[in-house]
This record gives sequence, C-alpha cells and structure tokens, in this order.
Amino acid sequence: LCDRRQRQMCIRDSQNTDDERVMGVKAYLEEQKVPVLYPMRTYRLSAGQMQIVVYPPLEKQYSDDNNYSLAVLIRHQKVNMMFAGDALRKRSEELLLIDWPSVDLYKVAHHGRENSASGELFDRLSPTYGVVTAKKADRAVLDAAEKNHTELFYTGIGECQFLSDGEHLIPDGTEQNDNIEKE
Repeated sequence: LCDRRQRQMCIRDSQNTDDERVMGVKAYLEEQKVPVLYPMRTYRLSAGQMQIVVYPPLEKQYSDDNNYSLAVLIRHQKVNMMFAGDALRKRSEELLLIDWPSVDLYKVAHHGRENSASGELFDRLSPTYGVVTAKKADRAVLDAAEKNHTELFYTGIGECQFLSDGEHLIPDGTEQNDNIEKE
C-alpha cells in the first residue's frame, strides 16, 4: 500500500512495540524519509474537500496495546465518518468524552467485540452504516446497531467500499451481508 501512494506524512500512535509488522513499517518510513507525527493532542488537517480530526489516546501507558488506537473523524462536506481503531474499554470510555456529531459511517471498534462502552459509543454516534473488520460481531454490538437502525457490513466476508459525494454516503460494490453468522 505504501508503494502506491504519495507519502507526505504518517500519523501514528505513540505506542512503543516490538511487533514485527510495526517495526517493518517504521523501517520503511525511515528509508523513504517520510516524517512521522505522533499527536499528543487533537490534530486537525485537511485533504482536498475532507477535514480530518485525529484524536490520540489520553494516557501515556495502557495495559493493553489496543488502547493506543488513534480515533479519526473524517468530514467530507456533510458526510461524517468515524474510525475507532482497536479501542477496548478504556479507550472507548475516553472516546465518550468527545462531543461527536452523528456519523454516516462508523468503523466499529475492536472488530465488533463488546466492551462496557460499546453500546453507549454506538448510541452517541448513531451511525447509518457500521463496518466490522471481522466475519461477525458480538451480540451487544448487533443489538446497538439494531437499536440505532445501523446497517452493518463485515470485511471478514468481503470488501466494503463506500462513496461520498459530500451530501450522501452510499455502499458501492459492497454485497449485503444478510446471511452472516451472528453470535
């Protein structure tokens, strides 16, 4: 992926890890002389017609690496998309401190796995569409989606693509996942 895109900057969490994949990406970025930004507070940038807001973790140390996940809100005119990374309970509770707009698309935190803040975060975002990066989601996530009339898509079943014209967000070439396995 890195080879196919023009690289001006990389934004990543401040987690120190010995993970082989992360170390490989770090080495590649250094080799290509791509500057890396480790935001310590909310960071705003724009790309064309999109406004991007990056919300870093609030604490410096977590017991679980997934809580270092950056949360990202992308606004394309009237369309809002929120990506929660692999946020677990602690990070999801931090995300509840943010005054989120309702969103058109929510990349469901931690592959659709339940935590004590899952339902409340879903309610706060009230997404039209949700993307789960797995083949199925936990029951609490399914219930929250149903309560909020959110249509869920699963990357573990097939590719999920959405198109925004700045006014509307629509699934594009994304098969409906009506026959998925649910917990």
